[in-house]
Amino acid sequence: MTIPFNFYLVHRKTGSSYPFRSVVPLDLQSLLESRQFQLSLGCGILSQSRLLSFYLNWVTQSLYNLIRENPEMKKLTINDIKEILKVELEKSK
Repeated sequence: MTIPFNFYLVHRKTGSSYPFRSVVPLDLQSLLESRQFQLSLGCGILSQSRLLSFYLNWVTQSLYNLIRENPEMKKLTINDIKEILKVELEKSK
């Protein structure tokens, strides 16, 4: 199944920034104490937001895998993940 790039985007209104949304995998929801989270992309241009969300999804999925595999990473919180994503977002702009 192919997931469209905008699957991870939430659009509020025309001209506003797109938020990136990540659904926390079921096996990590109790550890991270959350089912999902959002992070503003700081961009209201759909084509750029799609690329940013695709990249952030890749980073987020990598973090989820690291949390599963590395006991030290189990200390991460949703806020820690969001901070990592903010740094990655700034690097990609």
